[in-house]
Amino acid sequence: MPMPKCQRCRKEWSWIETIKSSFITSGKGMDCPHCKKKQHLTAKSRKRSTISMFVIISPLAFFYNVSPLIGFASLIGACLVYMGVWPYFVELTNQEKSA
Repeated sequence: MPMPKCQRCRKEWSWIETIKSSFITSGKGMDCPHCKKKQHLTAKSRKRSTISMFVIISPLAFFYNVSPLIGFASLIGACLVYMGVWPYFVELTNQEKSA
């Protein structure tokens, strides 16, 4: 799967650059690590993000009646899986809100 590309400079972001940009942003876009211009998630990318979070985190409901330690470890594991695959589903746009 390809990594996201800046829609201004067309340079591909690395996995770590995508993760870093995602944590720094506050919903106001992410700065391209190459050209420093604002990039935003496409509507399709936001939808994928929500669905993939649900698919990865929802199986944790099966751990409802287990010890808190196992439940917490499962949550941490699921979050790590999500963070590991999320950058591959990111698509960027120059527009702040894309349809």
